[in-house]
Amino acid sequence: GSALKSPFGGRSKKHDHHGGWNDGGGSTPSSHGHSPGGPGNRMPSDEEKQQMLQQFCSITGASQMAGRELLQKCHFDVHAAVNLYFNDGASGGGGAPPRPKPSLSECRNMAGTVQSVTNVSEDRAMQLLEQAGWNTDAAIDRFFQEGGNAGGGGGGGGG
Repeated sequence: GSALKSPFGGRSKKHDHHGGWNDGGGSTPSSHGHSPGGPGNRMPSDEEKQQMLQQFCSITGASQMAGRELLQKCHFDVHAAVNLYFNDGASGGGGAPPRPKPSLSECRNMAGTVQSVTNVSEDRAMQLLEQAGWNTDAAIDRFFQEGGNAGGGGGGGGG
């Protein structure tokens, strides 16, 4: 006797029941047990979103606009949004939005500043600046972080 193999193997077990959590009468489903599995099944209310947004902003110091965007990306998971915010390299810039590319003469000036500190070629300086959102300090930091001069960082140069 060959057991009939349904092509829909374990497909039907889509929603497995976690012991009835709604048999507490008036108790609302506790939100802390919400497992981060893909888009939350239950969207938070506007009130909750507002609370999360404020929580996010107080942790990161980001603007509410940026916070809302990140929270939406993370399906209103505050922790995920905070991680995303800090991992996106919004550090050091006070969370400033990336600046539009400056004019060529400005680029050259900035590249010159970076070059005078790091002794890199202008191309490389531009590259660093672009990665750093056209912030000379950040570009220089970046150069040293990437081990541009892998020889005991010299003391801050005077001048």
